[in-house]
Amino acid sequence: MLVAVDGPCGVGKTTVTRLVADALLERGVPALATGQPSQSPMGKLARSSTHELHGLALTFLMAADRHHHQAEVIIPALDDGLVVVCDRYVPTALVLDQLDGTDPGFIMAVYRHMYRPDLAVLLTGESATCRARAAARGTYSRFHEGGTAAGEREAALYAGAGQLLSEVGYPLATVDTTGRPAARVAAEVLALINDLVSVSADQ
Repeated sequence: MLVAVDGPCGVGKTTVTRLVADALLERGVPALATGQPSQSPMGKLARSSTHELHGLALTFLMAADRHHHQAEVIIPALDDGLVVVCDRYVPTALVLDQLDGTDPGFIMAVYRHMYRPDLAVLLTGESATCRARAAARGTYSRFHEGGTAAGEREAALYAGAGQLLSEVGYPLATVDTTGRPAARVAAEVLALINDLVSVSADQ
């Protein structure tokens, strides 16, 4: 099973991804927490180059990393029976690439061969709080810069990306993080995973 966790910067994606994978492992469920950009040379370059690369140059670099990550990490783990919990996936590409001016239809075409997740979780939260968290931890990416107005624009794009992906069959679930500790958010994601497993077992 592939579970993708996306949402605005500072919303808690990385923490929730780790907590969900750790909880699955504690239950004896083989699981892998991973993320994009990946730890490959391409992923590290993309992560460190957002101030130098713009537009299609960054779109194609990130797409190359995501496809490589799928081939080298995600698919082998799924083949081995693991639950893969991925911090950022195609929804994030739709948002960040649009912020750089890339057309959403073009972005969808670039990612048409990406594995569709069994569960795509979109985390939402209050924009001012998310941006404050991002500023506190350090803004290594230019996409993390800007105050509440930038956060609200990002959140609106995530809502649009969610709608677009739902229309093409993505199994999308929205989880609100506002005023909730990461452990409670992770518990809600785990409940969604449990529901999905139950449905699969019934079928």
